[in-house]
Amino acid sequence: MVDSSHAAAQAPHVAASAAFVLVGGEPCRVPAEPDRLGHGSRVGDSLLHCVPQAELLVAQVFRERLTTSAAQVAAAIDWLVDGGARLINLSLGLREPRPVLAAACARALAAGVVLCASA
Repeated sequence: MVDSSHAAAQAPHVAASAAFVLVGGEPCRVPAEPDRLGHGSRVGDSLLHCVPQAELLVAQVFRERLTTSAAQVAAAIDWLVDGGARLINLSLGLREPRPVLAAACARALAAGVVLCASA
């Protein structure tokens, strides 16, 4: 899932996690931090409620605020695909299309990954 991280109680279900930040305008993967916003934790709870045996791959693109960049989200999607994700939840939206994000989504779809995004 691409979100604000996960709850500590979900740790046994988290196969891998990483955060994606901008360094010099480029996305960079760093260790994930605790979920300060709570949204990712709630999404994880919902997923685990429906599929209790699920393993989560968590790509943190939100930290203290609900703002991110298309480049961070694209890097997160690519990392999730490389990590074997079969479904990626994207609880986010953008004001206008971004080619870098469209390309990452196309790569995910070509790899057979199901994308679930906010409308």
